[in-house]
Amino acid sequence: MSVTRWSVLTVVALAATVAVPVRALGQATAPTTAPLTTLTPEQAVLRDLERLAIQLGGRSSTQPQRDEAARRLAARTSPEARDVLMHALRDGGHDPALAVARTLADDPRPDPAFIQPLLGALGSDPNLHEAAARALARFGGDEAVRTRLIAFARDTRQPVPARLAVIHALGSIVDRNVAQTLLDLLTDEARGGPSIQNAAGDALVEMTGLSENGRNAQRWRQWSTANAGLSDVAWKAVVYPGRATRLEAAEQRYNRLNAELETILGEQYQTAPTAKEKNAAIMRYLNAASADVRLVGARLVRDSFIGTGSYPPQAENRLKDLVGDSDARVRMEVARTLKTINFRGSLDEMLVQLAEEQDPDVKTALIGAVAQIGGLQSVPLLRRLLHDPSLRVATAAAESLKTLGKLMYAADPRLAHEIAQELWELVQRGGQEQGAGDLTAAAIEAIGPLRDPTLLLSLTKLLDRDQSERTRSAVLRALGDLGDPHAVETIIRWLPEEPSPAVRLDAIDALGKTATFGEAADNLYRYFGPRPEEQNAEVRQRAWVVFKSLLPGAPKQQLFDWSQRLISDPQRRIEVQLALNAKLLQDKDLEPLALSQQATGDTYMKLGRPDQAAVNFRAALDYWKAKGAESSVTEQLVGQLMDAHLQSKQFKQACTFASEEIAANRAQQETMGSKISNEADRLYTDGDRKGDTAELKDALALISEATKIKPSLDERYRDHLTATRKQVQERLGGE
Repeated sequence: MSVTRWSVLTVVALAATVAVPVRALGQATAPTTAPLTTLTPEQAVLRDLERLAIQLGGRSSTQPQRDEAARRLAARTSPEARDVLMHALRDGGHDPALAVARTLADDPRPDPAFIQPLLGALGSDPNLHEAAARALARFGGDEAVRTRLIAFARDTRQPVPARLAVIHALGSIVDRNVAQTLLDLLTDEARGGPSIQNAAGDALVEMTGLSENGRNAQRWRQWSTANAGLSDVAWKAVVYPGRATRLEAAEQRYNRLNAELETILGEQYQTAPTAKEKNAAIMRYLNAASADVRLVGARLVRDSFIGTGSYPPQAENRLKDLVGDSDARVRMEVARTLKTINFRGSLDEMLVQLAEEQDPDVKTALIGAVAQIGGLQSVPLLRRLLHDPSLRVATAAAESLKTLGKLMYAADPRLAHEIAQELWELVQRGGQEQGAGDLTAAAIEAIGPLRDPTLLLSLTKLLDRDQSERTRSAVLRALGDLGDPHAVETIIRWLPEEPSPAVRLDAIDALGKTATFGEAADNLYRYFGPRPEEQNAEVRQRAWVVFKSLLPGAPKQQLFDWSQRLISDPQRRIEVQLALNAKLLQDKDLEPLALSQQATGDTYMKLGRPDQAAVNFRAALDYWKAKGAESSVTEQLVGQLMDAHLQSKQFKQACTFASEEIAANRAQQETMGSKISNEADRLYTDGDRKGDTAELKDALALISEATKIKPSLDERYRDHLTATRKQVQERLGGE
């Protein structure tokens, strides 16, 4: 978004329509605090410019505040922001002009319009003069600027400190005439004395990277003579590699220093003994003059929230202010932090910053935060950003619209339709733009949650091998989110044709979102069954996961059929049986439920999960007993339940169950006595053979519970268990 170009005076005048009047840059009152979301985007930008103009020129501002305001205005890069800076440099007085000059000195691509006012600042107050000289060096490619700086450096009538500032600035300009000037100053003491000579030598080192030459005049003469015959282009080709090496070394030193600084600051925070002191450390970092330290502060807010769920309450207002920080790295870290802590109070500031942000990486981070925090309120801005000049930014906007798609469709289907159509236009244009693949795919995916059925056919036409994997994947994801049952046939038909395993995963997911169990089951089984057509293990597993996810919606008869079909695959069969049991219970089909529970218990036994088997056997047995079923119906279930109790080492439950069965039917003596005796023998034998004390103790525990059975077991079983106990005790005593 941009606003019509205005002069700074017009900015001030129009700002009065949304805030208090600003009479002059240095005579300003504070702006209103009305919510920015009540303003148009243009008004909000003006409000932000007014606030920064006040901070830059207001009498109560400190110099660090002015410096930060100037840096923020420079980061805006808009004509209106430039006009505010220009006014401050020309007519704002010493302190605002100093802030602007310092900012321009650090700007890698300053506007040439600032050259003349900067030249006018040469020879003024020492601080402003030095900042202006460094800023002018940024325009070293301009011959008039070089000529003026060279003349000032040579002019012995100028104060030495002023000349030194210019000489130091000349060191950043790679130019033959500048180098000759520095050499002349180094070798002629009459031009200024030792301080001028030393500064000239240092500037030559800065220009060329030849630190070994230092301030040695003889070495620099030799260097100059050796390169005298070169053309200007060849001369620069000699200078730049050494300069680049020096700059690279300086950058490495900075990176190491910065990494160490982060470590030290992090350790100081971690070792703070109380939460109050930790919070105080974070606030010191957030309020630091150094961007590197502010960045650490923002990161620690996020880390604190993730680790403890809390952070300094006062950090919220500071983070709001840092949304527009002059340093892009800080702005990005702040956006990430605000997204993590989900601070809705920062939405206004982020919306304004998005309207002015120039860095695509920061813009992308802000988009993610705004989409999460603002919800549907952020949709108009995200919609505009779909057409951002940066494909990366436009892609991020499309991705954020996807996350809001379902909510948007539920709240306003008409708006959802409009945006879906706009996204489709992007898709169509994307095929004609180089490098638009990610944007095209993101736009396709964003269409799905918006549920526009008119785009179904258009989307399915993109399922073609001539399309990229990324596009085919996006189409299948969109079809899944669209949730239109008319897409099922297309997905099923495409699935075996898809050559990429990664895209087949998306096809299977889409099938799970659009198809009924009956439509999808056979197609999915081909991918995970005993003789799967699929070679990729991840695809086979995904097919099973999607199959399982569809079970709750399957009819009872289909579930029963699949429980029979999967009888040789108990790991998967159990999932079908549980779904069938839930359906039967819901419909109160109790007799089929009892039969299914018995089959479920049998499957659990095959899976080595006797405790779960016991639950199902018990439920089935209780049903048949309540119905008064004959023993011929329950006989197998009784034995199965007893086996499940014993194998799961539920000895107390097993013996209580035995008591109940024997009391009800003396014929159960044989069943219960033999099962308990056999299990005690097995535990003793296995424990003796393997030297497993735990198995031997389990045998004793079972025998102990068996002695409590009432009516008692037959004498032959009691005698057998007594003999077994003696053997176990002897074995344990021997150890």
